[in-house]
Amino acid sequence: MTSGWRKIASRNSAGRVAMVRKAVAFVVRSYQHQTHLNLPRSLANPMRKLATLMVTLLALSGLPLGCYMVSSPKLCLFSEVAGVVLKGGQPVVNARVQRQYTWAWQNDRRYQDETTTDAAGRFRFPAALESSFWGRLLPHEPQILQRIDIHVGEHVYPAWSLEKRNYRIQGEVNDQALLLRCDLDLQPVAHEGGYFGLAVLVPALPDTGMRSGPP
Repeated sequence: MTSGWRKIASRNSAGRVAMVRKAVAFVVRSYQHQTHLNLPRSLANPMRKLATLMVTLLALSGLPLGCYMVSSPKLCLFSEVAGVVLKGGQPVVNARVQRQYTWAWQNDRRYQDETTTDAAGRFRFPAALESSFWGRLLPHEPQILQRIDIHVGEHVYPAWSLEKRNYRIQGEVNDQALLLRCDLDLQPVAHEGGYFGLAVLVPALPDTGMRSGPP
């Protein structure tokens, strides 16, 4: 018995997450089995509680320190973004700005939306918030791959690239608001805070109503 527990404790993070997902599948099957058998409520409710308890205990045992449970009903995959696109010091009008993000918890599900810049070169994206019952219940390590590209004619400019490791609003870079100055004359580089691209985080953007600070 002792050696068995040692083997379980020595498994890597991927193995533990796989165990949790198998436990989730067990809970789902148990619910389906109850429905199929038409068990009386006096039996079905304890079985449901027992199955959920088993998953929770397994999830809390031995997962990596980077994993945590989420108390908020909404998970922030990409905070609100406001930006301005410039070239030669002048605003770029009608540039196509594309936002993409991939959520590892949902089997690398990919999301995408886009907008165009206005007469002042400005663009904006709302916060991307998602709900997930199991994502809130089961401890896991958040991983959201974010990207923003700017399309002008046939040229594609990589403005923003980041791996978000939490579900907080403004959790991308030191709780700063995502206010981006995108100068297309610049080369994409790695920035302090862990993001990559030609965009530069600024404390405020005129005429957007957004300033850097707590959400």
